Parts: sequence; structure tokens; C-alpha cells
Amino acid sequence: MNERDAMDSIRPYIDSNGLVSPDGHISQNGIRFTCEWVEALQSSNIAAWEHMDRLRIRVMECEKEPGLFNRTPGGNEQEQWDDYIALCATFKDVARRVMLYGKAHSWNFNNVNPGKFTFLS
Repeated sequence: MNERDAMDSIRPYIDSNGLVSPDGHISQNGIRFTCEWVEALQSSNIAAWEHMDRLRIRVMECEKEPGLFNRTPGGNEQEQWDDYIALCATFKDVARRVMLYGKAHSWNFNNVNPGKFTFLS
């Protein structure tokens, strides 16, 4: 598979937020699915750098504060740990920001009401 084939194969699965989803509709796991696609491209040695950069930009648009993420760009639904794990595994610089945010906020990642503890955050 070359870069063009890779981009063509994922295009039907890009949602309106520019994130990857299983069916092309907005997903609660767009960040995770997008990170998994970037990891698949990296591990297969497909030099789709421009494509991966565009996906990274879309993922980073979900960052509410350095190290704190929404599920979707501009969204306001509580983010979950699976997306954080995917982010940190895929983008090492993001892992550092997530760790710094967690340490500064008692490991409370409430993106809906930052600073307020809930069992979901």
C-alpha cells in the first residue's frame, strides 16, 4: 500500500470533525480511532507524513487546555481514558502535556468543568 492508497482507504471513515470513526459518523472515540490509524501507518512504514500531520492537527483541535482534551473539537462531553491512552501512546509530546496537566490538577481530567472532581473525570 502506498500513501495514496492509505489516504483513499481511510477517507470514508473520516467524520465531519476530521477524525476517524468506524462508520464515518461522529464517534465518541474519534481521538482513539484516529490515533490507531496514525499508529497503523507508522508501523507499516507508509510515508504518509502529510496525511498523518493533517490527522494530528485535527486531534490537537480537541485540546481544551494543554494536556486536557475534549472528545471532539469544541465539544463538551466528558473525555475518557481510552482516548488519553491512545494520545499518549501516539504522540509523545502530548504525553508530556497530559502528565503535566494531571500532576498540576491532582489527576483530575474534567474537561466539562475543569477543576471540579467527578467520578467520570
